[in-house]
Amino acid sequence: MIWAKAWRDAWGKVAGLALLLELNLVVSILFYPDFIASFGAIAKLGIVQIPVLKNLVELTGTTGFDGYFLMQHCFKAINVMGSVGAVLLGMGVVAGEVENRTIELALSRPVSRSAVLLSRFAVSAVLLVLGVLLVSWSALPLSEHLIGDTLAERGESLPMATAMLSGLHGSLFLVMLFAATVCVSVFADTQAKVAFTAAGLFVSMFLVYFVQDIHDWSIYKWNDLIVVLEIRDTGSLPWTTVGWIVAVTSSLLLISLRRFHTRDF
Repeated sequence: MIWAKAWRDAWGKVAGLALLLELNLVVSILFYPDFIASFGAIAKLGIVQIPVLKNLVELTGTTGFDGYFLMQHCFKAINVMGSVGAVLLGMGVVAGEVENRTIELALSRPVSRSAVLLSRFAVSAVLLVLGVLLVSWSALPLSEHLIGDTLAERGESLPMATAMLSGLHGSLFLVMLFAATVCVSVFADTQAKVAFTAAGLFVSMFLVYFVQDIHDWSIYKWNDLIVVLEIRDTGSLPWTTVGWIVAVTSSLLLISLRRFHTRDF
């Protein structure tokens, strides 16, 4: 029962996020030939004189189709759309039940509070990982079908390992953002407060990423183009970064569990 409710609450939101990621992927793949043809002009645009952004554009245009995929899907789409998805997925985990006055019903079942929260977290996290991995895998047949001739002419391809490992890394990053949203939800009474707080935090961190002097303080540095290019080049996950992501996720989940146990509803 408890797992079934967690599934019902999460699957539609994850499916919507996956659909948006897929649409972005299709558009990005279709744009690749034009991007390569006009890269010189794009690199001269005034906006890319921002040092961090300039580096991203230069790397995107000089690392082949797999580098372009990593920029468009893993950095841009997962970080931006995924952050929104993490907020929508996590804001109602507790605050939604409180707001709808159904929290007492949720806690009346013969299971512990830990089981209630962990089941909702685990189901959503697994769906999130699977959704991102499915979209990442789809880049291979899509790129072959949509721009196969262009890739053949340039001698380029997207290796399966690059697509799947970078997608896995990005999904773990989103699970961390989801855990942060759940943590806010455990303390809040309304979903609006959760959305405002979590979205405000993520937007601030994303803006910090583009400020060169404080760039390293942004959590989005853990899923930027440099990191996913390292995954491509080494053929393995960046275990130090993954360790930090898992540590932060675990810490946020422990805080959430402690508050959920002690909170008087």
